[in-house]
Amino acid sequence: IIDTYNGHSQHESELYNLIQSGKKWFGERFSYNSQQSFPFFFPDLIESEPVDIKLLIEEIVTATSQIYREKNHALTIHVDSQKNLTGSRVELYSAVSNLTFNAAHYTPDNGTISIRWYQKGPYLVLEVKDNGVGIAEEHLSRITERFYRVDNSRTRTEQGSKNGLGLAIVKHVVRRHSGQLDISSELGKGSCFSIKFKQ
Repeated sequence: IIDTYNGHSQHESELYNLIQSGKKWFGERFSYNSQQSFPFFFPDLIESEPVDIKLLIEEIVTATSQIYREKNHALTIHVDSQKNLTGSRVELYSAVSNLTFNAAHYTPDNGTISIRWYQKGPYLVLEVKDNGVGIAEEHLSRITERFYRVDNSRTRTEQGSKNGLGLAIVKHVVRRHSGQLDISSELGKGSCFSIKFKQ
């Protein structure tokens, strides 16, 4: 999800290298016509545990603000539910960090990004919203496909990665947690990614 990086701390460098290694590893193992899922990355069974979503979001926002410090984004957290989520913390971190890093990457300098955790009816919802470059309507139905990319500097449909796996991984994690991924966007105005989990 990140292609260039000029950070300084060891922690940030390790995080960046981990992301880059993962992108390369996936790209080497799946053909562009692959109908497989991600068997090498995800075990058959989820190692479920109570996940403190508030803490998870705080960690991701801290990492995002450090990696993208030069863009001077205003990142805000809104936690309207104190409920935890049962699932894999590693996988949920991967999904939410993908969305948050993408938002930071595709939002112009001094932009706004909000991450919200709230309850809506029978669902717990995690929402990542930005005022970035947005996604053209004709691509919204396909952007979570593996390797789907649009070679256009004014849109974020390349998923923020050179191999086009970021949003496909998000979708896979959401499905493994019996969730639903909703995407709304408008070119030049920003995007909103919402993950709904049944309680």
